[in-house]
Amino acid sequence: MATFRSNVRATVMGHTHVPKLSLPAGMDVTAMNTGFECPARPDMTRPANPLRFTFGQVLAGGSVYMSQVIQRPDGSHAVQSASAPRDWVVSPNAAGDFSCYVTLICPPGFRAERVSSAAAHGTYVVEAPVTLEGSATYRFWLQDLPGVQGTEGTAQYRITSGPRAGQMLNLTYECPLIFSNSCSGASFRTKSGEQQQYGAEGQIATRGHPFFVQFQL
Repeated sequence: MATFRSNVRATVMGHTHVPKLSLPAGMDVTAMNTGFECPARPDMTRPANPLRFTFGQVLAGGSVYMSQVIQRPDGSHAVQSASAPRDWVVSPNAAGDFSCYVTLICPPGFRAERVSSAAAHGTYVVEAPVTLEGSATYRFWLQDLPGVQGTEGTAQYRITSGPRAGQMLNLTYECPLIFSNSCSGASFRTKSGEQQQYGAEGQIATRGHPFFVQFQL
C-alpha cells in the first residue's frame, strides 16, 4: 500500500524477524522485508528453521536485493546472496484477489484534475490521485470486498493544459467474479493474474484476476 501511495518502485521494511522478498508475480511494484539483523546465536544454530542475519540493498532503478551473513567453518564471516519467500498482498495467492490495479502514464506537458472517483463494487485501498502531472506515473488500487461482486470502478479527470485542455477522461475498470474483465476511457494495455508482461495496446485480458490496467493518457 505504501508503495502505491508513494508512487515508487519498491518498499523496504525491516526488523520483523521474517525476511520476505518480492510480491506476487504480475505486480508492477515490489517490496522487501529485510528480516533480522541481530538474531540470537542459539536461534541461528537451532536444527529447525534457524534464523539468519539478513539485510537488503536497493539498486539503481528500484530493484531490491537481499544478502545474508554466514559463518565459515573456520569461524570467520562472509556475505552472500540470500533468498526469501515472497510476501502476499491480499491473499497467499492470486486466487483470492479480484482487485483492479490501475496505472496512469502521463505524457510531457500533461496536467489534469480529478473530477470524481467511484466504486460500484469494492473499496479503494489507494485512491485515484487528485492531480496528474506530465512525465509522471501514478498508481491506485481498488480491492474487492467479501461476496460475489468483484470490483468495478471509475475515475473522471479534466485535462487542464495542452491542446486537449477542457476535455474529460472517463476511465473505467472492472474485475468481476463471474463475467469478463473490462476497461475503457483512454489508450490502454492490460494483464491479469501472474502475467509478467502487458498485452498489446487495446487488448483486454478478459479472464484471470487480479486485473491490471495501464492507461496511457
